[in-house]
Amino acid sequence: MGSRVIRAGALAASGIACGFPAFAAKWDISPSASVSESYTDNVGLRPDSQDPSPDFVTSLNPSLSVRGTGGRASLNADYSLQRLQFWHQTKQNDFVHHLNGAGTAELWDKSLFLDGQAQIGQQVVNPLQPISQSDANANVNRASTRSWSLGPRFLHHFGTWAETTSTLTRQQVTTPSSTGGGTAATTTATGSPIIRDSTIDRTHFVINSGRQFTRLLWSFTADRTKTSRDVLPHNIDQLGRADLTYVVNREIALLGGLGWQKIEDDSLTEPPNGPIWSVGTQLKPGPRTTLRVDFNHQFDSHFLTYSGSYLVSPRTSLSFSHTESVQTNAQRFTNNLAFITTNAQGQIVDSRTGLPFDPSTNPAGLEDDTTRDKQWNATFTSSSGRNNYSLQLFKSEQTVERTGQTIDQIGAVASFGRQLTHVLRGSTSVSYRMTDNTGGGGTTTTSGNSDNKNLLVSGTLAYTLTPTTELDFNVNMSRQMTGDATRDTSENAASIVLRKSF
Repeated sequence: MGSRVIRAGALAASGIACGFPAFAAKWDISPSASVSESYTDNVGLRPDSQDPSPDFVTSLNPSLSVRGTGGRASLNADYSLQRLQFWHQTKQNDFVHHLNGAGTAELWDKSLFLDGQAQIGQQVVNPLQPISQSDANANVNRASTRSWSLGPRFLHHFGTWAETTSTLTRQQVTTPSSTGGGTAATTTATGSPIIRDSTIDRTHFVINSGRQFTRLLWSFTADRTKTSRDVLPHNIDQLGRADLTYVVNREIALLGGLGWQKIEDDSLTEPPNGPIWSVGTQLKPGPRTTLRVDFNHQFDSHFLTYSGSYLVSPRTSLSFSHTESVQTNAQRFTNNLAFITTNAQGQIVDSRTGLPFDPSTNPAGLEDDTTRDKQWNATFTSSSGRNNYSLQLFKSEQTVERTGQTIDQIGAVASFGRQLTHVLRGSTSVSYRMTDNTGGGGTTTTSGNSDNKNLLVSGTLAYTLTPTTELDFNVNMSRQMTGDATRDTSENAASIVLRKSF
């Protein structure tokens, strides 16, 4: 990928000398543009029982990637503007924005920082409705969700005895009240409105033991997160917790924690409030294996959480985790942004798995509710010679605290890629997901199909014409099976893309 590099060493040096933030010592600015022609046999993702509506769509997509690094500042940002132009159904014409950016500025030497993050993307609204991978249906069952966060971070060291981190963050989530274009979905899986404009103010403080402590490690955390909306409900989550770690030896550590958590939410008749605690162990039986297991108590329930990883070989790894939490969907959405990053190829990926980030995989939906979430994931990645493989298994349970309504999902994503020649590479992926939606008392809800099976298959051939020019050919197939032939949906799509970096 081509880039323009701007060096600002003199500016960086002057900023350090003054004690104020300096410009990044190096900027990598990489503009690019692409044009594509796509075909779909089902614009709007109509059910198979209705007449299909095929069409061609032309896409123009200028984009800009910025990488800034230096002693006092860093910035990673990727932005693209996509213009969708339909040949026949011109009412579907639209502009689609994509942004993923994060930056940090050091305001005072190793003590005061300013962190910021911004994101614009198409998020799945209702996991019970059809989901497409083609440009022609980019706005069907999706909402263009915008989020940003900004706040100071203060670090302080008390010699070798303790160190503290204090952050004050404001986050804003903005989502249109409807999905726009298409006919597939206009409501969420729970029937609640799509996330309203929300402001999330978070105050977080943690003090950890310093280098003086080698066997008995300790920490104390205080956190207050307030989610405010233009209308009810509002949510305030307050937490105070102390944690201890006793290092038995290099292989075994004992864990324990005790605290208090209080959640105030206008939508809950009995807001959770009470002690929380956990006991567990962290194991490292060998240089390739790590494992952590915790038995937790939160409010009125006991549950087990765990995580681990195993390095099979230098190029093959396995990781897994199970977590549980209570939070608003706006909080969950912004928390997930912290794990979205960009890899060396400029792809937007999930840092927890290293896999491309796709809201179609294990979609959570954008309902405006407070939920109790259970998430289980296992990821296997490997590369050998010209080949690379990945397999992700996931299971989730999302329960709406207000109604007891539950959305269960289970599925898998498998992908394979191969460098066929020095200028030609190919990849394919298969995603399968089952979703079940039941209401309080075990009844089936009416806000979407209650039992869904979704299959997404894609394949890509990428041909490098020049070091800065690439030609891609993509095919996509999606199927939604509901058990009711009148509601089943399918789509076959293909596209050819010419991409140029400058």
